Amino acid sequence: MRLFRTILFAPGNRERMLAKVGKSGADAVVLDLEDSVPLAEKETTRLGIAGWVERIASDDGAEVFVRVNPMAGVTGFSVATGAEDIAAAVGPRLTGIMVPKVEGPDHARAADRLLRERERALGLQPGRVMLIAILENARGVEQAFATASADVGDRDFLLAFGAGDYTADLGCEWPRDEFVLDYPRARIANASRAAGRERPLDTVWIRLDDPEGLAASAARARALGMFGKACIHPKQVAVVNEVFTPTEAELAHAQEVVVAFGAATARGEASVTVGGRMVDYPVVAAAERTVALAEAFGTRKG
Repeated sequence: MRLFRTILFAPGNRERMLAKVGKSGADAVVLDLEDSVPLAEKETTRLGIAGWVERIASDDGAEVFVRVNPMAGVTGFSVATGAEDIAAAVGPRLTGIMVPKVEGPDHARAADRLLRERERALGLQPGRVMLIAILENARGVEQAFATASADVGDRDFLLAFGAGDYTADLGCEWPRDEFVLDYPRARIANASRAAGRERPLDTVWIRLDDPEGLAASAARARALGMFGKACIHPKQVAVVNEVFTPTEAELAHAQEVVVAFGAATARGEASVTVGGRMVDYPVVAAAERTVALAEAFGTRKG
């Protein structure tokens, strides 16, 4: 399954931003039909979204997602037009759909059914379009395992976390150190793993002039079992990409671990010491993930 260090959002009704988003250096981009689009412009934006997907994917070679509106009206300000949005957005150049305000497996299964209907209608391979379910309130977080376990066939399926709606639902602040996000991040990451899914995508960072805070936020999410972070401005991309890219030292150590353990197993042993630390199967699995990430994204100094 494809991993993305950065997924950069752009409002689906802002042509100037749409024209630039695919050139940002993000691993993927998201054309938004939900919260960043005013109610009065949602229908017009929906009608034009397929053209923008095609243009950005073709001209910029970008992986393009569309965040649709919710599958159900779970808040007083949501517009439950997810079905209409999916029908409009799916096409041969679309990488995936992001469904917001998911509260349980029914929302994920409904999105999968709609995607399959559209894929069949367009002659696309069933399951081709990736699905990301964003958990954004207390109910969604508590239902994380059930949602991650939803039967969506062979479709690539990932959970993501949305802290803005989550903190609003709880009636709490979203502080700079984000200590209130440890629980939902860890729960969503654990649920994803328990259900056999890939690591979930982290929430955005809303303080645009605080790159140090952004880096700390991304590192905290990574430490809690998430991978990748949604971005809301192009200047955030390089910061987040760095956090989720292995360093040269990390890759060298991971390669050393893999080689040493391979030699140990050839001797009939199931553990070995590398750099003063015991290495066994779980440690090797983590090292192999690091090597795979370096193969996908390269390395950085450090």
